[in-house]
Amino acid sequence: MVSYVSFYVFVPDLEDMSGSPYFTTNNITSHPGDGTYMQYNAGVALITALDDYQIKSAADGIPTGSIVKPNSEALSLKYGGIFDIGKNYSNPHCQHRSGLDIDIGMANFQASSYHTQLVANLEDKLLAAGYTFPEGSESPYATPTEQSQPGYHWHAHYDGP
Repeated sequence: MVSYVSFYVFVPDLEDMSGSPYFTTNNITSHPGDGTYMQYNAGVALITALDDYQIKSAADGIPTGSIVKPNSEALSLKYGGIFDIGKNYSNPHCQHRSGLDIDIGMANFQASSYHTQLVANLEDKLLAAGYTFPEGSESPYATPTEQSQPGYHWHAHYDGP
């Protein structure tokens, strides 16, 4: 018989990002729960990046209605801590513990006729805001085969400015 021990953690300064006008949140079945929280500085950097992404995309002539709003598939839990206890998630999803990581679903981008420019703008603005992509298969640098997989997403980590 397997038994689990409950314990509590706390990561200070986590903010609920679920009401942001810059992206939607959708905790997919592989990341259940209230995973809509980020550390304050990471959240500010994310909002700045997404605002700049929208401005750049509009400046490139992409119609406002065609600028894809990113969808977060996972941030961090309300108090931080282990997102994957008892679920056997593997790296990198165990990184969603401290409010510095976001998974950005790419399905809407892939369906857009402006895919190439939108993706380039998003990558550029996330990098400029202090985000990196630590997992090659979950990044702009994924192979075409990896990008064609169902559930393909970017895993972005905030390293700071």
